[in-house]
Amino acid sequence: PLDLPILRREHFNRHYSSASYYLALTIADSPVVIISAIIYNVVSYFLTGQPPEFHRIALIIFITIAMSFTAQAVGIFSGSFSDLTVRKFIFFIRNHLIKLSLINRQPW
Repeated sequence: PLDLPILRREHFNRHYSSASYYLALTIADSPVVIISAIIYNVVSYFLTGQPPEFHRIALIIFITIAMSFTAQAVGIFSGSFSDLTVRKFIFFIRNHLIKLSLINRQPW
């Protein structure tokens, strides 16, 4: 993360552990993840003409929130093991693959 020097200093001084830092980071990001998942799913659910049943909407929102937290954890985990040049390369390749898939409209 960008605040790695602060995290190292605080961990070295025994103010808190790495696990508590990442737990606090996940808790701080959770309102944004939950609210954006709810807004996206409610809008897309009704725009696609799905039946307005509460349990179906709630299940889709729950699955999306769980997938968002899983993706965030995988991103933090993989980002902690790679240096900045590898992350820039992955970001560059991913963006170009998305652009090519949108332009060509070919399934992957």
